Amino acid sequence: MQDALQGCISMPFYKGGDLDAWIRDNPFADLATRRRIAIGLLYGLHVCTREMHDVTMTQPLQTTKQYMAPELLRDEVVDKVESAVDMFSVGVVLAKLFENTEISEATKSLISSLRSEDPSQRPTALEALHHEAFQVEPVKEASCAICLDI
Repeated sequence: MQDALQGCISMPFYKGGDLDAWIRDNPFADLATRRRIAIGLLYGLHVCTREMHDVTMTQPLQTTKQYMAPELLRDEVVDKVESAVDMFSVGVVLAKLFENTEISEATKSLISSLRSEDPSQRPTALEALHHEAFQVEPVKEASCAICLDI
């Protein structure tokens, strides 16, 4: 955190501009790379939300409409932003990140829960990191490293 008025998200650097440009320019990127990006984004948000609890708006909200949580699109004055708003945006980003790739039902379920209309149903960044979508099956022990005979 820089000070009480500014925040930042820390995630790994990926060459090629912003994430939207990377997604566009790397349509054949492997699933492992996409998962690392998703984990980096979620971890950055987890660190950010762990440090900042109640964020009060001091200026008008400026954002891209497609990433806005439904509760922000209603004709209501927003003076406090909950972390669930960020999690909706993460759901939109992950949907774009995994678009046109074969993903597990667990990943589809996570993206769906992140994009829930009900903010109370969206997982936190830490809960999303622990979601089964990011769990890896352990490698079976093998006696032969080449053919993996057990």
